[in-house]
Amino acid sequence: MDPIIDTQEFLALSSFLNYQLSGEPVNWHGILNLMAGKEYDRRDEEILLAALSYLGAAYGDQKRRLGPFAILHPIRAAALLAKAQRRADPLALLSTLFHDKNEDLTAAGIDADRWQMVKEKYSVVLEMIGPQQAELLEDRLDALTKQDGQKYYDYLGSLLQRAAAIPDLATIKLADRLDNTLDLRIDLHDFTDNSRCYQVLFDVLFIHTYKGFASDRPHPISRKINGAMRLYQLYKNAVFLSLLRHQGVVLQEEGKRLSGALAVASIREAQTILLHIFAYHLRSATEQ
Repeated sequence: MDPIIDTQEFLALSSFLNYQLSGEPVNWHGILNLMAGKEYDRRDEEILLAALSYLGAAYGDQKRRLGPFAILHPIRAAALLAKAQRRADPLALLSTLFHDKNEDLTAAGIDADRWQMVKEKYSVVLEMIGPQQAELLEDRLDALTKQDGQKYYDYLGSLLQRAAAIPDLATIKLADRLDNTLDLRIDLHDFTDNSRCYQVLFDVLFIHTYKGFASDRPHPISRKINGAMRLYQLYKNAVFLSLLRHQGVVLQEEGKRLSGALAVASIREAQTILLHIFAYHLRSATEQ
């Protein structure tokens, strides 16, 4: 199975999208082309452009933890879904673009006039897709929303139960998790990224003269995403992939491609974390 995207392609996509989002006015056609890369009929294109315009108004200048525009996450998640799809599915793309809507895009911190404009833009999207598709979209967004105080395990369990009737849900959540996992690479780049983790493990375990995997370089500066937060992201991936298997969720073809990509991205992130610990913290072969 061909990989959906590698780290360098992901970073390039983030860079290109960020460049387009920095323009005034924003070139939503350019962003749609970067995001979807498929041929859509005129009506579907207009709907997706209206959805992007709504997200631009709703997110405004909000930033992600690492600094880039917050709107990058839903757009990249939709781009990952589009890469996994063999055929274009506008409703699935809309659901992915809006998957954080009920949690993140609220009236909190927004002045009344701007919030009214945001609501009107969302109403335009619903009118364009019609009442039947609007109901399907709202059902998906409700299932994708984690309620206040809800445990992550319970949230995923509820989501996957509803995925039996709405198969898109598991696929959309996989795209969301894959983007969040690949996004960790933006914050950490050092020599461990190019090291072979399994070779290091073999040397530590079986080469008696091996002194351990260590670095003579200074420790990278502390970042906003620390090791504990990285491990938490991997925990969420492990729980999700385990529940997918345990509950016997039947994935569509794009879902299978996304689950494979998420497993690979998680393994690579785990290797990077381990090598970082070896290189800078537990430096002797005995400790390792």
